[in-house]
Amino acid sequence: MTDSCICVDTDDGEPVAILDQRVVRARKAYRCDECDGEIAVGEKYESIKLVCDGISRHKTCIPCLRIRESMFQCGWIFGEVWADIIESIRDTMTREEEAAEPDWRKYILPKSLWKYWRISDD
Repeated sequence: MTDSCICVDTDDGEPVAILDQRVVRARKAYRCDECDGEIAVGEKYESIKLVCDGISRHKTCIPCLRIRESMFQCGWIFGEVWADIIESIRDTMTREEEAAEPDWRKYILPKSLWKYWRISDD
């Protein structure tokens, strides 16, 4: 990530129209669009309905919502928040620092994302 924030837009640069954005309680189990963790029945989560090449709805667990609100104040791309955080941290690390702790991402990423980053549970 080269800028301090990223914007929600389409591939052709058109802005996304948000139709509905609110925090609700889950009536059934869902998956968070950011960390892929479970949003259990009864838990609060953010639901956003938007228009971007058709109408879509995105669900974000409260921990990911709080991180996104604090770190991506100008906007974000759904499903890319954690990748952008990792990229930002990696940009500040030296090769020696990264080599000293090859699984440094496991201290930052939610465990539900480890499979995508090939992090072991050791």
